[in-house]
Amino acid sequence: MNRASLVPLCLAFVLACTGSSDGDDDVGGDGDTGTDTGTSTDTGTSTDTGTETTTTDTGVEPLATIVGTVADMQGALLPSPGVQFCGPIDAEGNVEACIPVPIDAGTGAFEIGALKTGLWALKCVHGPVDGRYFTGQSFQLTVAEGDMIDLGDPIVIPETATVTDVAGMMGPTAIVIDDVLTLTLDPSLAQTPDFVTPTVLGGLEVGAEFWRVSEVEGSPVIAAWSFTPFGTHATEGSFGFTLDGALGLAAGEAVNVYGIQKDNGSIHLAATGTVNMDASAIDLVPTVEGLHELAWLLVTQ
Repeated sequence: MNRASLVPLCLAFVLACTGSSDGDDDVGGDGDTGTDTGTSTDTGTSTDTGTETTTTDTGVEPLATIVGTVADMQGALLPSPGVQFCGPIDAEGNVEACIPVPIDAGTGAFEIGALKTGLWALKCVHGPVDGRYFTGQSFQLTVAEGDMIDLGDPIVIPETATVTDVAGMMGPTAIVIDDVLTLTLDPSLAQTPDFVTPTVLGGLEVGAEFWRVSEVEGSPVIAAWSFTPFGTHATEGSFGFTLDGALGLAAGEAVNVYGIQKDNGSIHLAATGTVNMDASAIDLVPTVEGLHELAWLLVTQ
């Protein structure tokens, strides 16, 4: 990655700070703050930069710098990706602001000069374009003064080849994602980050090479799905789901199922489960909170 091509980011909390369109109109978040009950592990590294510093567009020296790139699942440039830096995040999971991050159109690279330390979420999204339906990424970063955080391999925004037309559907509806995962929801009781009822829903099981969260509370992730529209949430209750496969586990083995929240990257327990006796499915017991947002679904053992 050519560091000279990185686009600096103004992270002052002012309305004049703008960036490229991400196809996701909730620049200030969709009001769904939640509470962080899990842990998020990013694959990047954080090192001290020593005496070298950079300056933001406001002339204020940043306290820390984050660099990275975004790409599609083939490693190619995306048509119109959007990156937002959301935080700081307080103990209740509330996000102070989601700030758009400019992206270099020729490389997919970005650079963030953070003016505040603490817990942040990096949100990478993409609206549908040219018949392509993208999901997204959201994960947390702890930013300390003097950090130089290089996110390493490109942050991949997954995309699904198929979606289900749910326009006008009423009542509980089964949305088949693949041979393993099926969602059950009433589309009229769901809302996209653009504050509208979804007209399509889709998702895919994402390969481990594209995960940005590889463990939760010390347990490894063994399977993960991501959804489009990324961040669609229930306006009442939660979404139902089944796992009609054992994910390679033996009968009687237990799993936990977690959801990631888009705007703050928090992780919450959506269900516990046990592989059934013939190892053909996982019997799930939803938590009180359940799966209330369709961003990422993670299964840990």
